[in-house]
Amino acid sequence: MTDSPRLRRPTPIAIKRGLADFGEHFSEWRRLQNLSIANVAERSNVSESTIARLERGEGASLENILRIARTLGILEHLITASDPWSHDRGKLLASSQLPKRGGRK
Repeated sequence: MTDSPRLRRPTPIAIKRGLADFGEHFSEWRRLQNLSIANVAERSNVSESTIARLERGEGASLENILRIARTLGILEHLITASDPWSHDRGKLLASSQLPKRGGRK
């Protein structure tokens, strides 16, 4: 059996919009703090080209996004946004399907 190259599926429009919005938000956070891409790159240990790609809406690895978010002071916001217990829909789903966190009953 030979390995075939993995085919990349087209990016859905909703994901493209999300990448563009996410990149713009990161750019705005950076500019609000008067930081250059070079400043963020140095502080986050992420290349300038990766930061520029992210800000253009081309995406980045999750680790690099989290490194940049930490530098911009928004890491905790991203972590909280992904917590199902911090949203009504997540609470509803989690309470009916997952064991309670930390002994919650």
